[in-house]
Amino acid sequence: MKGNIDYIGYEEAMEAVKEGNIVFFYYRGMSVEIKPNCDLEYLRGKLMAHLSLTINDVIKGKYSAHLLHELKILPEYFEEVEEGTKTFEIRKNDRDYQVSDFLLLKEFDPKTETYTGKEIRKRISYMTDFNQKENYVVMSIV
Repeated sequence: MKGNIDYIGYEEAMEAVKEGNIVFFYYRGMSVEIKPNCDLEYLRGKLMAHLSLTINDVIKGKYSAHLLHELKILPEYFEEVEEGTKTFEIRKNDRDYQVSDFLLLKEFDPKTETYTGKEIRKRISYMTDFNQKENYVVMSIV
C-alpha cells in the first residue's frame, strides 16, 4: 500500500483546500496546516517565528493534500482511541483510504442513534489488508 507523500504546487494546494481536503505546507522540515481562506501572508506569518520566508518561498514550496474521512465510532472504541490504547481501525475499504489521509472519528451512540458531539482526528500512518475479509483494511492511526 502506498506510503510516500505526493507533493503538489501552490495552485493545486489552494484548490484542494477549497475541495475540503487537509493540506500541509512543508519548509525545511516544518509543516503548517493550511486553513480555508488563508492567503500567502498567513502562510508566511505562521512560519516567521522560526524561519525567514519570502512570498516566493511560499509559492514555490511543497504542499501535500490529504482526504478527511468522517466515520462513526462506538463509544467504547472512541474512548480507547482517545486514551491512546487503540491505535488502529479495521474498516471496509469503500472510501479508497490512503496512508496520510485523516480520519475524523465521530462518537455515535447506537442506543439513541445520535452523535454525542465528541470527535477526534487521526492520521493513517500505515495500512494493510493482510488476512482481512475481502475489501477490508487495517489502518494504523496516529
